[in-house]
Amino acid sequence: MEGYEDTFLYLIADIIEEEKNNKCRHLVIITDGNVSQDEIRDADEKIKNINYNFDYVTVYISGDDADLSVGAPFCRNTPNKTFEKKGPEDNFTELVTLSKKDIETLEHLENYYNYNEFANNYDKIFKAVQAKYIGTSDENLKNNLEIMFSNIMRDSKNIDFDFLNQSKKVLIGMTEGSIKNNFTLDQINAATWNLHE
Repeated sequence: MEGYEDTFLYLIADIIEEEKNNKCRHLVIITDGNVSQDEIRDADEKIKNINYNFDYVTVYISGDDADLSVGAPFCRNTPNKTFEKKGPEDNFTELVTLSKKDIETLEHLENYYNYNEFANNYDKIFKAVQAKYIGTSDENLKNNLEIMFSNIMRDSKNIDFDFLNQSKKVLIGMTEGSIKNNFTLDQINAATWNLHE
């Protein structure tokens, strides 16, 4: 297939729809670009209406202007790795990873009653929420997070309330759109760090 000048997420979604009966289980995206929030929203909608069932996604980002926006719709609920390379002489380095276990942590948030269990799994929860909300906002998960934090507050033994309150602000903030317009790790980290204040 011949490449074109711009990056169009709908073309990736179209290819996935055309290949729905293909036995390929691994989606690989190679990009040197970025897309707008509107394009991400349109791709998210299209993915809801097609048979998107890849087992794994790998995204390769190359160039100074490239960011996480291109892979975002395809990585939300699928284990994935994203690699980045800034210059032509650079090697690809791993930028972000989302495992199946990270994703599964979101399926049972309301079952967290113990602060230590939450603290031990916070990185997984953070990574899964971050992947789910890059370029979008959707408060469906917010209710489950609030239930989880309410349950944990009942376990008042050995709680680091500063950490718990900051974690709550960051995670719920992401569902409310704090990283909706942030597509680089630096932007995402800055947006989530601002919630700590």
